[in-house]
Amino acid sequence: TVQDETEAASVLMDLGAGAGIGVSHAIRFHKAESKDETSRRGQTLTEQSKIQHSAVRLYVELTNELHAGISMRYLYKDISVFGDPFMSPGEEIRYKTTMIGYGAGALYDFKNAAVAYTYFPPLRGKTDVEGEEKIVVEPGQLAIDGHYDINKALAVGLLVKRWINEVDDLASGTTAADDQIGRAHV
Repeated sequence: TVQDETEAASVLMDLGAGAGIGVSHAIRFHKAESKDETSRRGQTLTEQSKIQHSAVRLYVELTNELHAGISMRYLYKDISVFGDPFMSPGEEIRYKTTMIGYGAGALYDFKNAAVAYTYFPPLRGKTDVEGEEKIVVEPGQLAIDGHYDINKALAVGLLVKRWINEVDDLASGTTAADDQIGRAHV
């Protein structure tokens, strides 16, 4: 059984003189329950996550055609997972991490077209898993997009996005309490 919920809000305000500021906040809850019908115990395993993402954005109109912006981002993760289907309730791995980073972009607006570029580097944070400090990485992105207005009723656009992935320490196993690699896989 899977349950997902999202709560989000954002505000964008014009500061005048071609500048503006925006604030956004989103919380995503995820819960997955698995009942093991094959075991004698018939137990239910529950994995949960709470992810909060907040951002403050500042944009400025440098000229009538050229606009630029910068974003400060905050990401918090609280995750509880089972790394092995034979684990019992209470043996799940739980980790929390906080990540802070930035992003930037620019837009050039032609009379009937526009082109934009954005760059958000990967976010990095630290967490503790089974007594070991781990580096956690959230992918970043690089994007170029544009549109062309064919007429007042029709526009054509194209977005090219490349995710910037880095391997984090959660991709490898961790040493369990009995000093063996294995069961505490996240």
